[in-house]
Amino acid sequence: MNKGNLRIILAALAVVAGLMKLFIYLNTPEQMEFHTTEAGRYVDSGNLYVQTGQYDRAIEDYDQAIRLEPKEAVGYYDRGLAYYGLEQDERAIEDFDQSISLDPNYAAAYKYRGNAYTDLEQYKRAIQDYDQAIHLRPGDHDAYNNRGAAYAKLKQYERAIQDYDQAVSLDPKPADTYDNRGNVYVALKQYQRAIQDYDQAISLDPNDADSYRHRGMAYKKLKQNDRARQDFDRAKQLEKTADTLR
Repeated sequence: MNKGNLRIILAALAVVAGLMKLFIYLNTPEQMEFHTTEAGRYVDSGNLYVQTGQYDRAIEDYDQAIRLEPKEAVGYYDRGLAYYGLEQDERAIEDFDQSISLDPNYAAAYKYRGNAYTDLEQYKRAIQDYDQAIHLRPGDHDAYNNRGAAYAKLKQYERAIQDYDQAVSLDPKPADTYDNRGNVYVALKQYQRAIQDYDQAISLDPNDADSYRHRGMAYKKLKQNDRARQDFDRAKQLEKTADTLR
């Protein structure tokens, strides 16, 4: 296989990996029975467009689903996700609001509304939504991870660590939770503990430049400059490789 084809394949795999997480939430338990209706088929079509990043076309299908079933929470939720994918956070929140008004137990809608509020730096409102998402679905790793990030933004570091600890106990595989917790330990000047978390993040995702950079900063704080330089160099190499694949 030549290098050109390999790069194309690797780039495609990266896109698929990035979209899989969103696809999981497009198929939450709240949605499954709805998919047998005509409106549900528009939702299914919209979900396929979302998987390929065609958010505008997805929104057109969700509009049709909502026209057919205006009292069904799923269409608003999915359209909210599409707007969220377009970084139109205010419009996403409007749809999540409507979804929650129709189904107050829609855990995923609370979580993603929390994500939109986080993007808008409205961290207290985000935490309220994550609280509700966790209440409704206490096994959701992402809700704890995201609430931890919101607490960290508010410099409530101990609460952030508690949430990251819980997220890890629920699912020890996502690398970003360790990286996030490591950042909080750095803020608390607990650099060795931060390095342990960055080590774990890197072992789970050895191609994440951010974790190398963050670990490099922790080593620099400990005046371990050779190790810091190695991590900074590795981060630059990974970023350069990522740029060539875009």
